[in-house]
Parts: sequence; C-alpha cells; structure tokens
Amino acid sequence: MVIFEFPSMDAIHAFWGSPEYVPVKKIREGAATLDVWAVAGA
Repeated sequence: MVIFEFPSMDAIHAFWGSPEYVPVKKIREGAATLDVWAVAGA
C-alpha cells in the first residue's frame, strides 16, 4: 500500500494528467495492479 498526500483534488488531477507522468504510467502498466482512491480532506 502506498499513500500520497496532495494539497487539493485539482493537484491530483494535474499530476495524473501531466506529461511528465506519462513515462511512469508506461513503466507501471503490466507491472502492477493499481487501485486508485482519491479522498478529499477536511
């Protein structure tokens, strides 16, 4: 289990859709099972 903390939901979306993250997504595909949950804080 891995937990990341982001300052906002917008920051999560910006990270997930960023061009810099594309190569990491390609490495991860087929190497792991991924279940992503985003939960807004208080």
